[in-house]
Amino acid sequence: MSSKRPHQADADDAQQRIHALERAMAADPSSEVFVQLAQALMGSRDPRRATMVLRAGLKAHADHVDGRVLLGEALLARGKTKTATREMARLLSRHPTEVRAMKLLARCLIRQRQFA
Repeated sequence: MSSKRPHQADADDAQQRIHALERAMAADPSSEVFVQLAQALMGSRDPRRATMVLRAGLKAHADHVDGRVLLGEALLARGKTKTATREMARLLSRHPTEVRAMKLLARCLIRQRQFA
């Protein structure tokens, strides 16, 4: 039986997953694994790194909807509400039925108190 506490073991597993995804990204920078890496970073409460990974990945995959939504979430988590709002508005202009973007845009507007 491991002497590590359950939350420490989970944190170690998360870091191992992040490192594996980083290696996969390094091996193929054009891969769509950037979304999984960013999700893992967000799960580890690192929205700053998630934002950097997403911006780099979206250069190669500009229309990746999941990546764009996750970028909005990372920006909002960093307190970059106006930037997240612009990102979701831009995404919705191309994908007007994207419910996740609508919900995130609503959260952004509520946070900015721009509703009514």
